[in-house]
Amino acid sequence: PFFESDLAHAADVESCDAVLQSLATDAHVPLEVGLVWDPAPIRPPHAVPQLDDLVGELCVWASQDDAGAPVVEYLHIDELTRQRIRYRDAYGQSRVHPRDDAEAAIHRGDLGPVGPITAYAPKRLLEALGDRGDLSFWLHPSWRFEGDRPQHRPLHAKLVLLRHTHRGREETLVLLGSPNPSRGALLLDVAGGGNVELAVAFALEGHHHLADICPELVRCDAEALTLEERPYRAAPPNLALWIESAVHDAADGSLLITWRDERPHPLPAWRIDYLDRAIASGEGRPDAPTLVTSFTLSPASCEIVLVAAGERYPLPITVRDLVALPSDASLADLSLEELLALLGRRIGGERLASLREAGGGDGAHHALEAIFGEGFAPTDVFRAWWSIADHLGDPRTTLGAFRGHVEGSLGAQAVWQRLHDTLTADDEARRLTRDEIWFYGAELLRTLRPIVAAIPEGPDAPAKRSVLATFLAHLEAELVPLSPDPTRGGWVAQVIAHYAVGGAPA
Repeated sequence: PFFESDLAHAADVESCDAVLQSLATDAHVPLEVGLVWDPAPIRPPHAVPQLDDLVGELCVWASQDDAGAPVVEYLHIDELTRQRIRYRDAYGQSRVHPRDDAEAAIHRGDLGPVGPITAYAPKRLLEALGDRGDLSFWLHPSWRFEGDRPQHRPLHAKLVLLRHTHRGREETLVLLGSPNPSRGALLLDVAGGGNVELAVAFALEGHHHLADICPELVRCDAEALTLEERPYRAAPPNLALWIESAVHDAADGSLLITWRDERPHPLPAWRIDYLDRAIASGEGRPDAPTLVTSFTLSPASCEIVLVAAGERYPLPITVRDLVALPSDASLADLSLEELLALLGRRIGGERLASLREAGGGDGAHHALEAIFGEGFAPTDVFRAWWSIADHLGDPRTTLGAFRGHVEGSLGAQAVWQRLHDTLTADDEARRLTRDEIWFYGAELLRTLRPIVAAIPEGPDAPAKRSVLATFLAHLEAELVPLSPDPTRGGWVAQVIAHYAVGGAPA
C-alpha cells in the first residue's frame, strides 16, 4: 500500500524510466499492483432493480456459511444466460452460478454493485507502468468480518514479490512486513525520535502471485478504478502514547491498563473501548492503573481502542500467561463433568465445543448424561488423572504443553479447583462430601508424585519439575484440612496411610 508521499519528487516518474524501460523490453514480465480499498463495502451500498444492471460491474454478494457466519464475496459479472450467470471471482477465475440464486440475492438486497472504486496510489507512476508493461490491479478490502463482527482493518504491511527463473529453476523472492522506504522515514534521526523499519525476506520455490500470499485480494479491471493521491492532514498528537501497557490476566479475568507519567500533550476526556463496548472512561491521566474486572478476551480482537479528542487509537493487549487462556474459546469455563469427560477421553474437544455452541449448553448436558448417567463415578475421575499423567510423563511434551496440562484451563489444577468447589455448590445434587473430595485429590497426588523424579534430563527438566512440584505442594496443602479423622479406625486409617497426604506414614 502507498501510505506516504515523499517530501521530494513525489510525482516525478523520470527517475523510474530506466527500470520501466528494462521491464518493458520483455513481454513476459507481468506487473501486479495491490492497493488498499478503503472503504470497501461488505454489503451492497444500494439496491438495483434487476440482474441485467450488474453486467460488467464489480459486485459484492453478502451471504452466510453453513454455521451462520457472514461471508462476503466479490465478483465481476460478465454474462447472463437464461439459467446461469457467468462471472469472474475475486481471483479473476471464470465461474458460473445459478441465475435464480442471484435473482433472489438481489431481491433480498444481498447482491449489488460495489459502487465507485477509488484507491490511493501515485497516479502518474502507475499510469507510466501501464504504458510500458502488462499491469494488473488488486484491491485489499479494508473492511472484513472477524467472527460475526465487521472490523476496519486497512492493510499497513507491505508485500513485494519478485518472480524469476534461473537455470530453469523457478523461484519467488518475498519481502513481507512494514518497511517504509520513503525519504521522510529513512532520514529520521535519533534526535527526532528515531525510526524502526522491520520486514522478513525469504524465497519460495516456484512462481507465486500476490493473491497466493494475500488471499483476501480482489482482482479489479483498470478501467473501473480511479487512482488518487492520498490526502494528508497534519498528524494529530499521538495520545496512545499515554498508555504504557494493557495486560490481560486470564487466570483472574482482569485487564490492567498502565498509564505513563508524562507526555508532551495533555490527555483530554477519554474512553477505552473493547469490541465497541466501553470498559473504562475518565478525564486526564488517572492517578493509578485502570483495572477492568470480569474481562474476557475474545478470539475476534486482542486490542483495546483509546477514544480521545475525536480520534481512535488501537493498542495491543498483552496476555500475562498464555497457558491460562483456553486452547479453544468454545471450551472456556468448562464444568467439572465436561472437564472429566474431555480429559478422560470420553468425548473429543471438537465434539464438545460443537455441542456447547449448538445447544447453548443443553447439547453438552445431554451428551454428558449419556456418558455419566446420573453422575460420574470414581473411575471417571481416575481416567482423567491417568490421561494427565500420560501427557506429563511423555518426554516429547514441550514445556509450554507441560504447563498447560498442569496449570491451564484444561489441566490438573482446573479440574482440582472444580472438584474443590463442589464442597460449597449451590446445587445440593452436585455437592461432594469432604471425604470424596479428599479421596479424589489424594489419588491425583499419588498419581502425579512419581512423575517429578521421572522427568528425563534436558534443558526444560528443571522448569517442568518446578511447575509440577509447586502444584503438588499446593494440592497437598489443600488436602490436609480435608483429611478424614484417623480415629474412625478400620479401613479409614488404612486409606489415610496409603495416600500419605501431609506426611502421614505410607
